[in-house]
Amino acid sequence: MKTDGRTLLRAMWCGLSAAVLIAVGVVAFSTQGFSTPPNVDTISSRVLPSPDVPGMQNPIIGKYLEKLAVLEPRRHEGLSIYPIIAKSTFPIGSYLTLDRALKRGVLRVTELGESAQVNTVLLENTSGEYIYIMSGEILKGAKQDRTMQNDLLAPPDSGKLKVHVFCTEHGRWVNKTESFEAAEYAVPNRVRQAAKVSKDQSSVWSSISENQSRLQVETPTAAAKEVYADKRVQDDIDPYIKTLSDVPEVHPRVVGVAATFGKRILAVDIFGDTDMFRALYPKLLKSYVVDVVGDAWTGTTTLKEIESFLSRAASAQWLPGQTDGVGAALEFHKGTLHGSALLYKEMLIHSDMFVGEVSMMAPPVGELNQQVSPTPNLQQRREQHTR
Repeated sequence: MKTDGRTLLRAMWCGLSAAVLIAVGVVAFSTQGFSTPPNVDTISSRVLPSPDVPGMQNPIIGKYLEKLAVLEPRRHEGLSIYPIIAKSTFPIGSYLTLDRALKRGVLRVTELGESAQVNTVLLENTSGEYIYIMSGEILKGAKQDRTMQNDLLAPPDSGKLKVHVFCTEHGRWVNKTESFEAAEYAVPNRVRQAAKVSKDQSSVWSSISENQSRLQVETPTAAAKEVYADKRVQDDIDPYIKTLSDVPEVHPRVVGVAATFGKRILAVDIFGDTDMFRALYPKLLKSYVVDVVGDAWTGTTTLKEIESFLSRAASAQWLPGQTDGVGAALEFHKGTLHGSALLYKEMLIHSDMFVGEVSMMAPPVGELNQQVSPTPNLQQRREQHTR
């Protein structure tokens, strides 16, 4: 029997909805997997009530999830971006993004004062709206750049919250600014995966270092954001950005994407509404591109292969995850398949899924033993460009 993309998506999200039953009444925080290098604190466990988490038979979640569909991709060289659309609108309410909140002056993120710690910062939402911060978004400044370990939804008038983060600038521990600012970038996709899977600061630093070495970028403080500032890297990624930046415009109800490179799944990111996706897609796109630019690839993915990936995710067991804000965090780890989701008030805020371990290439979806096509690597392209 033939199974279409909508059926598989419905199956996947029904599995996710069922897993929410485990998280009813709690938002879980875990300590597993954290190392404690110098100046790196260990995240403490706690359990908080969360009465707004939907149950297994929640009709609102079911109604939304069964209306998702995958469209044919936009491609540039080996990178393919598959739009994921909602068949009808779904009102999730109003949420400010990190960039919008900082621009309005209603969000303040600082160090812990004299007791500053690598893996913890203070966050305060002074607005009457919820503020959503996606894991992987870079907070720049203060003593060193950081990124959220997990998605965060800060409630209105939150007071000062201790938020767990990862350092993305290993070589600095000196105040640059009093408070953090938003960078226009997210960490490279693999760095986000390192944070999600290992939950370990050393692995995050290692992933950043590997990415900079691959792109031949040297920085004095090993800041993750510096790969985007390198002129040569900018020249290499610009064609991808120009070709793929209009994906949110291909349909009025695009709420997410699946990103692949050759026959490898890079990531699937799905949001609760179109506005949030449109606001964060530029950061996500750059994070996908900088992960693969200059790499060789073979073949391309198809809709059927994306459906197979989603089908595998559907059979995974979703369990309570970590978040420092309101809502319920869920995650799964099934072999080399990983995913997480944040839900609040019977609504999906964001979910991401990907293939592969930290510092490992994602395995092909199709043939495992195909020969790599003779695509010029990054150094060869640069040499050709300067001739």
